[in-house]
Amino acid sequence: MQAPAPVDVAILQTALDILVAADDLAAALGEPAMCLILASPGPGDLDARLYLRYAAARLHDLDDLWADWAAPKARRMYEQVAGTLCMVYDGQALAVTCPWCGEDDAWSVRELPGGMVAIVRAGVCEPPAKEVGTWWHGQPVRPISDWERLARKCASK
Repeated sequence: MQAPAPVDVAILQTALDILVAADDLAAALGEPAMCLILASPGPGDLDARLYLRYAAARLHDLDDLWADWAAPKARRMYEQVAGTLCMVYDGQALAVTCPWCGEDDAWSVRELPGGMVAIVRAGVCEPPAKEVGTWWHGQPVRPISDWERLARKCASK
């Protein structure tokens, strides 16, 4: 007999929250677009794509003011999914010991201007120049693409 797969309650809750938000968004946009409103999702339905596609199509038909109204709602959905799936980088602390100064938990992931995601070292540390991608506000910075190499360096110390 097979046991059911383990369930992550946070992911299920997020899927339900996104479905409810997408259904609400679709219903709110269907009326001013004078379109039929989709039936609400039924029990066991967690797929929000139908409602999101419907809302996107209604936004295409409506005045730009509706897009401005819908944008923060869509942003909240995006942020909730990213947070639940651990895809939020900015401010994420990295539990490592700096291989150059020995300080624990001094690195974090930051989104820098221009959308660059980088590993930033807080505090006073001056690693060798060849180990630093650049400097930002006086702190050594490395692109996130360098994380694998940095992780190996930290593990070897």
